[in-house]
Amino acid sequence: MLENILNNKINSREDEITSTIIGLLKYLPSELFWDILKNACNDSSNLPKLSGDIDFISFWNKWGAEKTTNKNYVEPDVFIQFSEFDLIIETRCAL
Repeated sequence: MLENILNNKINSREDEITSTIIGLLKYLPSELFWDILKNACNDSSNLPKLSGDIDFISFWNKWGAEKTTNKNYVEPDVFIQFSEFDLIIETRCAL
């Protein structure tokens, strides 16, 4: 939950859940963290088996909107740079 407070995302239930879950999982060993994320997917057959170490993780970065249908910016919920690949997480909260 610390990430949503630090990023001023305190009014969104979805952001609170993202921050709480990913914010805690990031402290696990990288391969265990990746196994949990991969197993949470409906179809993980096309995902890499191994992730390597987490090199970088960020929450709600604002990226330029070039080559997208967005007008101002793109804001993924979580960006994780593993040593073997990059991962963008966009969460959805069904209440």
